[in-house]
Amino acid sequence: MAIQQIDLPVTGMTCASCVRTVERALTKTEGVEGGNVNLATERAHV
Repeated sequence: MAIQQIDLPVTGMTCASCVRTVERALTKTEGVEGGNVNLATERAHV
């Protein structure tokens, strides 16, 4: 199976704690190998 990458909008984040929470939830999602969340751009790269 090929690895796919996607960028998702994430709104409502206000601090670094929010970023960590979203990243933790992404990595616990079945089929997700990793993720990077950017507070400034309000985007998640999975």
